[in-house]
Amino acid sequence: DAGDGRVPARAGPDVPLQPVRVRPDHRQRRAGLLHRPGDAGDGRGLAEDTAVNLAKYMRKENKNTIKEMRLLIIDEVSMLSDVLFDKIEEVFRILRRNPQPFGGVKILLSGDFLQLPPVKGNYCFEAKSWKKSRFVHITSEKIHRYTNEKWQNLLLRMRTVLTMTSED
Repeated sequence: DAGDGRVPARAGPDVPLQPVRVRPDHRQRRAGLLHRPGDAGDGRGLAEDTAVNLAKYMRKENKNTIKEMRLLIIDEVSMLSDVLFDKIEEVFRILRRNPQPFGGVKILLSGDFLQLPPVKGNYCFEAKSWKKSRFVHITSEKIHRYTNEKWQNLLLRMRTVLTMTSED
């Protein structure tokens, strides 16, 4: 929160964009929550409609959330196709009336492109809007979930398709 009441929104694969309340600094602020990128929150599937129609028919509270947003966090970004990524980006530009990528909203993407691919289409990093967005890439090289070094090495070799050893 920058002190002006606008806070981050989150995106991931499960639930539609909807206004939620958060409590930074003991004050309630509006945020958006977008879990199911395939749904615009009004029953219209993102994959089935144009960005112009999605922006036009989106619920008013969802439009307001996008207009007030400063940061959009998209989790499991590897599951978004290039077409869907471009469509989300265009909806933000339309609703915010701003020609910058995502209508000037800052974007934080998280996910692992070596895990889940998009259900349909190409990876989102092949999208036209991805190239225009000039993202800064940060890679975590430490495994936090497992402490067993042998297990960590096995997982690393499996995920990067390196040769397994006889000890594996």
